[in-house]
Amino acid sequence: MNTFWKWAEQVGYAETNPWQGSTHGLKKKIAKASIVRGEKRPYHDDELVCLIEAARERMKHPKRWPWARIIHDMLLLAPLTGCRQNELASLTAARIIQPSQPDQLWRISVTEDVSKTRSSTREVPLHPIAQTVIAQRLSELPEGHSPDTMLFPECKPGGRDNKPGHYLSKRYASFLKSVLGEKPEIDFHSFRRCFATFFTQAEACGATHCSGLVLDHLLGHKPVSLAHNTYAAKRFDWSTYDRAIMEMVEKGIPPRVIDHLQRALGRTLISL
Repeated sequence: MNTFWKWAEQVGYAETNPWQGSTHGLKKKIAKASIVRGEKRPYHDDELVCLIEAARERMKHPKRWPWARIIHDMLLLAPLTGCRQNELASLTAARIIQPSQPDQLWRISVTEDVSKTRSSTREVPLHPIAQTVIAQRLSELPEGHSPDTMLFPECKPGGRDNKPGHYLSKRYASFLKSVLGEKPEIDFHSFRRCFATFFTQAEACGATHCSGLVLDHLLGHKPVSLAHNTYAAKRFDWSTYDRAIMEMVEKGIPPRVIDHLQRALGRTLISL
């Protein structure tokens, strides 16, 4: 309303703004509230292990935990791709890109209809752990399926925006609380924060392809610096992103976490 009345004053429809001063101190109030709630952060290694093991255990009781498998698969995909919840939940068969070259990683395409911003449209390579999850899902699709067939049929669209991630968001929040308790500083988006953290750790440990610009490309962020967002290439050769993903896992993710991710597959890991 304050913005509306400001506009009314500017165009001459009103002489005064009755909402003037209504937002005074609002930023400080929001800052204080965020301190009380806890600043959002990535998952700690112990938390990731607990979540993976809990999902793995619930997979043994599908009737009792009908959402166990989808949550289990998301736990393997989210920290290795950095994708948002709805970007994963809305995956279709057509958005899985299988390169013709055997030494290239599979990729998932984040299209404009599911991306949060224009910069969010991108393709993200799949580490062999994530690729194994996707390959298993593809193998379970009905014969003769269409390109628009959902990879995760459990994720029925819902909510005001009719997004596939709507019910997943609710079920994951309940799962998270049941495993780690009430922790408002972590949520599904914390996997995206983990991805950024792993990437940065890998660069600090000598990964040559895990630069900040490559991270921006993979997360779908518009680079901050003028040199990067105006003059640098908007996309590099795909081998750059493939190597960055492999280096991130090799040098950025603690071996204990990788071990639990591999064990959670419960099947042969696709090797390249």
